[in-house]
Amino acid sequence: MIDFVGNELSLGNSVVLMAPQYRMFVVGKIIAFTPKNVRVAFINTWNFGPSGRYSEVLQDSTQLVRIDSGELSTRLNIEKERTQ
Repeated sequence: MIDFVGNELSLGNSVVLMAPQYRMFVVGKIIAFTPKNVRVAFINTWNFGPSGRYSEVLQDSTQLVRIDSGELSTRLNIEKERTQ
C-alpha cells in the first residue's frame, strides 16, 4: 500500500494521521494491514480520557503520511523542548 504522497508503507513504519474525530495530527505506528486498510496505533493525549491512553484506528493508506526516523526524532525533540 502507498501513503498520501506515494511512499510505500510497511509494518512498523511511523506515520502522521488525523486524530479520529479531531482536527489535529498525531504520530502513530503501523501495526497491521487489512485487505483495504491500515491499522495504526497511537497514544491519545488530547481528549477527556486518561492521558497517554493507547488507541488504534483503521485508516485508508491515502490518509497517512510516512515519516522516517530522522523526521520523527526531530519532531519528538521539538515537542520535548516545548514542554520543558
